[in-house]
Amino acid sequence: VIAYSSVWGGFVHYRKTSNDYEADRQWNVRHIAMGNALRENTPPIARAALFGLGHTGYYSERSIIDMLGKAYPHIARVKPTPNRHIGHSKTDFDYVVALAPDYIEESIPPCMLPNIKYLEEQRKADLYGYVFELALHEPFRKMYAPKIFDQRGHFVQFYVRLPAENLVWKISDAYYQNLEPWRKKTCEGE
Repeated sequence: VIAYSSVWGGFVHYRKTSNDYEADRQWNVRHIAMGNALRENTPPIARAALFGLGHTGYYSERSIIDMLGKAYPHIARVKPTPNRHIGHSKTDFDYVVALAPDYIEESIPPCMLPNIKYLEEQRKADLYGYVFELALHEPFRKMYAPKIFDQRGHFVQFYVRLPAENLVWKISDAYYQNLEPWRKKTCEGE
C-alpha cells in the first residue's frame, strides 16, 4: 500500500503540475464543446467522421465514424503511415468519404486549402499529418466544403457534405481552448 501510494501520489503530483496537464485539460474541454456543438446544431440522424473520437463522439450523441481506426475495424487493419504516433497512423479517407458522413472533422481553415505546397510540406513534417492528408484528398475536396461558421463568423472545424448552404452554429467559448493560432485563421484574415 505504501509503495502504491508513493508511486501514484508522485504521478498525480506530476500530472497536476506539468505543462502537459493544462494542455490535456484544455484539449478535453474543447472536445467536449465540439461534441456539444454537434449535438446542438445537427439533426439526431446526422453522421460525423472524427479524428478526436472520445469526448467529441460521446457528447455528440450522433452516429460517428472513427477516422483513425481505434473503433473502426476496417481502418484499424490499414497499414500504418510511417513516422506518425501510434493510434494516429492509420487512415483510409477513400473509405470514410464512401461512407458519406454528413460532417467531417477537419481543422484546416478554408483560406489554407488553396496552398497545396504548404499542405504537402505539413503532411510530411507533422506527426499528426492526417489533417493535412485529408485536406489534400481529392474526393474529400470535391464532396465536402468548409461551410460551417460560429455565431461570430469564425470557421468551425467541420466540413459539410455538398450540396450545402452556409451554416451558423451556436458554439461554447470552450471550443476555442487550446486552439493553435493557425487553426484560428479564417479567410477574412482574422
